[in-house]
Amino acid sequence: IEKIIVTVLTFLGCGMLTSCYGCMPGDFVLGGTVTSDGTSAIKGVSVSCAKDGSDTETTTTDENGYYEFAINADCISGTLTFTDTDGADNGGSFKSQTKKFTTDETNFDVTLEKDE
Repeated sequence: IEKIIVTVLTFLGCGMLTSCYGCMPGDFVLGGTVTSDGTSAIKGVSVSCAKDGSDTETTTTDENGYYEFAINADCISGTLTFTDTDGADNGGSFKSQTKKFTTDETNFDVTLEKDE
């Protein structure tokens, strides 16, 4: 019976965490879209995510300018760095940009300025 009580309490505790925080402890997705003028997606932008207390991960925006990272729940903040690595091939050269993030917000759309 003790084992059943522990199992039920564990299950109820997980349910409470889900309803309070929106996801179970573990990974959630941080992502967004990179554009050149607020509307035109930029593909091929290198996005680095330096999570506090963890290694840096890097990905590249897709044809829709979208990127994403899986973030562990114990990471509460970090830095995103956006770098145009292919020059004019994606519609022009763009200035790099760095943006701080916290896990209070998981959607980080960014507009890069042209590097003229």
